[in-house]
Amino acid sequence: MSEKDIMEMCNRISSMFSYSLLEWVFYLDQIEKDTLMKYLDEVLRTRVCENMITFMQGCFSKELLTEILDKIPVTIGIDIKSGIPVDFRHPKALKFSTMEYREARWITVDDLKSVRIPGSVMLGTTNFDCSDINEFLKYWVDCDEFMMESMSLNMKESTVINRDVILDQLMAVQFYSDVGYHVYVKAKNHKNLESPLGVLDINAKNKIEFWAFKSDEYSEIYGMLESLEKKKDLEMELKNLEDSRDKRKEEISTELEQLTKQLNEKEEKGFIFTF
Repeated sequence: MSEKDIMEMCNRISSMFSYSLLEWVFYLDQIEKDTLMKYLDEVLRTRVCENMITFMQGCFSKELLTEILDKIPVTIGIDIKSGIPVDFRHPKALKFSTMEYREARWITVDDLKSVRIPGSVMLGTTNFDCSDINEFLKYWVDCDEFMMESMSLNMKESTVINRDVILDQLMAVQFYSDVGYHVYVKAKNHKNLESPLGVLDINAKNKIEFWAFKSDEYSEIYGMLESLEKKKDLEMELKNLEDSRDKRKEEISTELEQLTKQLNEKEEKGFIFTF
């Protein structure tokens, strides 16, 4: 059966159903390059809905993967389960609407900081350690643009989780549960963002999951972060007041006492604060 016949059959079958997403799967170790590119061209030419293009098995050469990423529009989701060279680079690699790379040791922290997509980033094997996660979180907190809906990745093999490194210079709420360790951070430019709450989960197998949420989806925790932020600002203001008889100094002391009491009550429930 020719490529044309196969595509016609696919189009006939797909016309019988109503769908919003169509996934095309290519088995890299079972198809010649010329045939792969013909099918890919046809898929891109005839798309009538949101498409996901998946590559399974085998390993990409840098040249072939470059040619493919050059060709696929960033509005299409990609899922690459095939091997990728560790020195691979491409300007579009982290610009697709949704993307998954099973082999992701070639991706750097600067790559993660460049992401601006509506969907998710899913990475398998990476070279990221705790300091890399800290660098990403600090960038996300300072960024005034929506970066991504979510991200998941497996940290570098043999990485030992160090929460002090992950949270260095970050204002955060922490919580331990039966399923892992959870960190909550707040974007500084929260008024410009629809989803200003960042949630980082680390499970026992060193898998990182990060989501951006609206403030009302975790209203209690978001309120704690606002209280921590206010406490820090008040302490700084108090430090800058030189006149001990200043009335504002008394007001600040009263506010700090109330905030400290509220936060202590949350600590009794198992929450941990860093600021």
